[in-house]
Amino acid sequence: MNYLAHLFLSFRDPDIMTGNFIADNIALSEIDTLTQTIQKGILLHRKIDAYTDRHHAFLKATQSLRDKHGKYAPVIVDIWNDHLLCHFWHHYSNESIEQFENYSYHVLHQNVGILRGSAKKHVQNLITHKYLKVYQTKDGLVDVMNRMDKRTRFPSQFELSVMHLYEDFDKYADLFRMLFSDIVKELPKMYEQVESIGD
Repeated sequence: MNYLAHLFLSFRDPDIMTGNFIADNIALSEIDTLTQTIQKGILLHRKIDAYTDRHHAFLKATQSLRDKHGKYAPVIVDIWNDHLLCHFWHHYSNESIEQFENYSYHVLHQNVGILRGSAKKHVQNLITHKYLKVYQTKDGLVDVMNRMDKRTRFPSQFELSVMHLYEDFDKYADLFRMLFSDIVKELPKMYEQVESIGD
């Protein structure tokens, strides 16, 4: 899962959303400085990722890209999934995607002051550049993939992955819906497993 999905899978709780969003950009030495609820969001992020990495739909999608994109295949599918979540948003929320984006920016802005280092920069970049919006369109997805190409040290062909997605859109859309629906079902159980922290 990527940015939009992790924010969405946070029960609309400001601290859970913050932890879920910064989990990949927080140093271990900084975790103890955060509130217990933000720490729960970090752990929830990791449980969602672990569940995703084992799911048959995610594995099938990534395997189909291995020959073309090698070790970057899982990263590509994660980014695709935010685009597909935008596409099927009305299946999962009664709130408009624009309302949710604005709420997410507001929540993260409220909490940015307690963050440091790369986690703080990560949040500031999202808010400044309104990155959640770019996942809504094909052109936006191309822009994301272009930026990913510039960040990789080895040949990755991120931009070409958009062509692969749209050449077989129905297949990848079905795989996404299988994965995301199962995550939504499992989410309360995942949260129960992190809820005992600090009790």
